[in-house]
Parts: sequence; C-alpha cells; structure tokens
Amino acid sequence: MPVSERPSLRRVSGFSVFWYFSVVVGWLLLATSLLVVASSSLDKAGAPLVMTAVLLVVLELLPLVQGRGHDPQGVVMSTAFVCAILLMWGIWPAVLVVSIAALASDLNVGKQYWKILFNAGQYNVSVAAGWLVMVAAGHTPTLEHPLAGFAGHDLVWVVGVWIAYFATNDILVSGALAWRESFLAILFNDFWHYAAMTFAVLALSPVVVILAQSAWILMPLLLIPLLLVYRTAQLSLEMEHQAGHDSLTGLPNRVLLGDRLVNGLARSGRRGSHLGVMFLDVDQFKVVNDSLGHGAGDTFLQLAAERINSSIRPGDTVARFGGDEFVVVCDDVSALETEEIAARVLTALSEPCHIAGEDMRVTASLGIALSTIDSTPEAL
Repeated sequence: MPVSERPSLRRVSGFSVFWYFSVVVGWLLLATSLLVVASSSLDKAGAPLVMTAVLLVVLELLPLVQGRGHDPQGVVMSTAFVCAILLMWGIWPAVLVVSIAALASDLNVGKQYWKILFNAGQYNVSVAAGWLVMVAAGHTPTLEHPLAGFAGHDLVWVVGVWIAYFATNDILVSGALAWRESFLAILFNDFWHYAAMTFAVLALSPVVVILAQSAWILMPLLLIPLLLVYRTAQLSLEMEHQAGHDSLTGLPNRVLLGDRLVNGLARSGRRGSHLGVMFLDVDQFKVVNDSLGHGAGDTFLQLAAERINSSIRPGDTVARFGGDEFVVVCDDVSALETEEIAARVLTALSEPCHIAGEDMRVTASLGIALSTIDSTPEAL
C-alpha cells in the first residue's frame, strides 16, 4: 500500500481502532456538552467565557506551524485557551468550544471528512483526559460554579492536566497515523521539540485564567505576543522552505532530496518494501535556452516540473537535481508500478506546449532504480 493511501475504515487495523475510538468517544462528549451547556445558567460565566471562546477560535485558525515532526499543522496557540476554559469552567464548555474551533479550522482549509471527524473527536478525548486529572485532584468547576481562585500551589495539578492532555493527543494522533510508519516511530518523531512547543503554549493557561477571573477585558492584549510568536514562526518556516527548495520551480532541491532518500530507504527497510528512484534529464533544454532566451528556458523548466509533479502519486517526491535534471522518489512501490509512473511522466512531458511564441514538445531521457528489500539500489 502506498504511503499516501490510508487504510480502509471498513476493516480492523490500528488506524481504524484509533479513528473510531476518537470519533465515537469524542463526538459523544460533544453531544453531552451541548445538552449540559444548553441546560446551564451562564450568568456566572458570561463575558469572560465568551471572550475566551472567541480568542480560542481566532487562534485555532493561526496554527504555530513548526515545519518539523509528523504534524503538518503544528502546535496551535489556542491550546492555552482550551486549557483555561477547562480549568475555569470544566469539561463541557471546553469540549463545546474546542469542537467549534476545530471544525472551523478544518473546514476553512478543506480537509477530508475523516480528518474533520477525527480531529474534533481526538481534541475532545484529550480534554477529557485532562478533566480526569482535575477530578482526581478534587477540582470540578462548572459554568454555574467556576474556579474560585488560582494560587501557586494549584500549578501542581495543573501540570498534571497539561501532561494528560498532551500525552492523550500525541498517542491518538500517532495511532491514527501509524499506517505511514510504526506507532513508536511517529510517537517519538521530534518528540521533545513538539513537547517543548506545546508546554510553552500551555504555560499561558494560568495567565488566561487569572485574567478571566479579574480583568477579562484585558485578555485581547494576549494576542500581541502570541501573534508576534506566530509571525516569527512563519518567517522561520519560510526560511526553512527556501533552504530546501528550488527557487525557480518550487520543488525540493538536492538537500531535501537527500533527506527524502535517506528516510525513504529507512522506511522501505522497516517495511520490507521497495523505494523507486527515477533520474530524468529533459532534452533540448540548451537549444531552447540558446535560441529563445533564458526567460523561455525558465518557463520550459517550470512546465516540465509541473507535468512531472502531476504525473506521480500523492506522497511521492519530485526534486530538481540541477539544471534540466529531475529526480522522482516513489515510496513503497513495485517494479511494475515504477515503470507505470515513469510512463505517465514521459507521456505528460510529450504533450505539445507553446513557449515564447513557439510550438514544441518536451521530451526526456529517464532511468530507474529500485531498492532491494535490504535497501540497496538495484537497477531496472
């Protein structure tokens, strides 16, 4: 099964078990929260809860993207506000608001239905795990009886809430993604970096609680440092992207290609599968460059990159090796599948095109190598 193809939800697997557990339990928690919140008086929660909820949803739409680890979305700064609602008003408003935020975020970026259902569910289960720690510590605030105060000694049980929330979230996400790699490999992929970023955000939750109790009108001021952190993270990600990608085509460059090859060979070794590598040299590039100019040559290469990229499978990699040379890396592939992908690439490249007022066809020379089960290359 290709690395990009998730297992079916109709048969038992690690993926389906984690998915169904998160969706069933998480959405039951959401249904219960709707009933509880609808039947509760909001007089004592009022404006502080509304302000916290609004900021939570806003920040959910601005994930603190890291560019590392297994989670492409990254750490979300709204986590501090989820935890604050949990600490201040209990599980049910926290589940309701985080579900609204998760659904808004996922629908905004057009995620697939199974991801939308899972994300809302796993967030709710993670909140419930934190709530169990609160119950064990003897703290069960509600909308009608919110947390009365917050002191330094409360940090002991609050840290327990953070750990339970983080651990549950990481385990559920890793279990749902374990069809890509082993569960432990995903669980501990960049674990300490991800944990440090998450706990740094969670550490703001006591500040949110104190402001909600005494000066809720000042809560929007928290957006200033958070948005600065967000912008800094975005700039860092952009620099990381530029370091690993070709400026002309936007494809991975040699540096990122080397990383993809090393990781792909490691995965194929663990799975006992093959890694397919194609080296492709575009024909006539020098003729186009010399006769029509460098602008036409750049367009020529961009067109070739687009056509190659559109011909490979989701999850495969096409990189610009240099000049008019490209490399395609195919995870978990057979010899026949590799040849079929190569044929699609050559067919797509051969389609007529119009560049700088000239009609032409792009052709290429292509070679294929396939790793053996022990991850040593084998030429086809």
